[in-house]
Amino acid sequence: MKYLKYTIFVFIFIVLFGCIESENENKPIKIAVSNWAGYMPLIYAYEKGLLKDLNIEIVSSSSISTSLEYVKRGLVDGCVATQKEYESMKDIVTPIILLNQSYGGDKILSNLTKDELYAKNSGDIYVHLEKDSINFTLFEYFRDMREWGDISFLIKNNTQNYIAYMKFTIPSIIVTYEPYATMLIKRGLYEIESTKNPDLFVIDALYIKKGLLQKDKDKFLKLKKYIKDAQDVLTKNPKIFYEIVKKYLNYQSYEDFKATLLEIKFIDENKEEIIQRIKEKNIEIKNIL
Repeated sequence: MKYLKYTIFVFIFIVLFGCIESENENKPIKIAVSNWAGYMPLIYAYEKGLLKDLNIEIVSSSSISTSLEYVKRGLVDGCVATQKEYESMKDIVTPIILLNQSYGGDKILSNLTKDELYAKNSGDIYVHLEKDSINFTLFEYFRDMREWGDISFLIKNNTQNYIAYMKFTIPSIIVTYEPYATMLIKRGLYEIESTKNPDLFVIDALYIKKGLLQKDKDKFLKLKKYIKDAQDVLTKNPKIFYEIVKKYLNYQSYEDFKATLLEIKFIDENKEEIIQRIKEKNIEIKNIL
């Protein structure tokens, strides 16, 4: 009887362990994606059902900093983000697919005109941004571009979705990106600077947890192809593309969406120069597909 009980116990353990292993193998890879226009080729592939066979799911987030938080809390297996977010999660993830370079899509705005802002040399200026994102890095670049006298910059940390609907009654700088930048400009804010300035370098990539690439490399190679195919659709049929992804863009108008695309450079196969620049920023490049 003792051996029978032992045998039954071993059998149950094997069955349960097998179920757990099977469940883990079937667990989808979750990627957090915010509503930056440069990420929309990934969203397009998802909406067209192309990621289903790869067992990859998209988790929509309200901002890049929210995506970063999802990764840190273990709620997702990766995210699309900039080099700034990589700094705080590089022990967890590795970049595998380069997506785009911001070419004006990230902006420094103000409720003061450029002349009014630069004429100030004292007092407080509120700076509204997502502190744990590339927003803060861009502000540092911008701040260091000139002398500001005795001005005190007061950092106010909020999501872009919140900032887009704020009222600005005191001198303020807003570090933002599309589609929020257009929303704010339409409300009367002024563009001061953008990533068209080569000193304000911003690169977007897909980052995944370390170890996943080796385990599912074929999957991610297919994902890269789907993203490239989606970029081709965007180039040839932007209106069709827009209709598929517009709900992820806060229903940004088609005209504004097209204008945003002029401020993004999708990265093609000739990416050696970009890889060199991100290497200089101490970003791991060995796993980039």
